[in-house]
Amino acid sequence: MAERSDLSVSYVGEIEVAVKWPSAENLERLSRALHVKPYQLFLEPADGESLHAWLERRDQIVELGEDLIAYFEKRRP
Repeated sequence: MAERSDLSVSYVGEIEVAVKWPSAENLERLSRALHVKPYQLFLEPADGESLHAWLERRDQIVELGEDLIAYFEKRRP
């Protein structure tokens, strides 16, 4: 993970054991290394749910939220 995200091994280890909290830039690096969106690093799959199904479900929820925001912004006078 450290190599794929271009971060030090010790830094990634400290994140994994909650000693350090990554900056927004480093969250972006980690998410790119994992091929996920940054918000997906904070979500957990349901019991027995595959990673693929979980990512797809989360993307659909975010898309729906974005659509709702756009809808209500258009209705504002």
